[in-house]
Amino acid sequence: AGRRAFAADTLAKAAEKDSLAIGHSATTTKENGIAIGTNAMAATDNSIALGAKSVTDTAVSTSSGVIGGRTYSFAGGNAVGTLSIGDSGTQRTITNVAA
Repeated sequence: AGRRAFAADTLAKAAEKDSLAIGHSATTTKENGIAIGTNAMAATDNSIALGAKSVTDTAVSTSSGVIGGRTYSFAGGNAVGTLSIGDSGTQRTITNVAA
């Protein structure tokens, strides 16, 4: 395990500083990564892989969007990490969230 890192379960590996891996074969390979779930992989700095076989990817910043022909600007600046709840071939939805 990396410095100030924690891994729990069979073959879990928290390889970098301030990382956390929980679940069978859950792995973090970047600083401040969190992987929770069987075969979850946090392979991007400051990112979270949540759920079985979830894999992080490069964080993408979105400063604006167009809805119905109108442009909206978003706060937040540049993204330094990302949250993944699936991977490129296994997407998931988020349900039961109140606004």
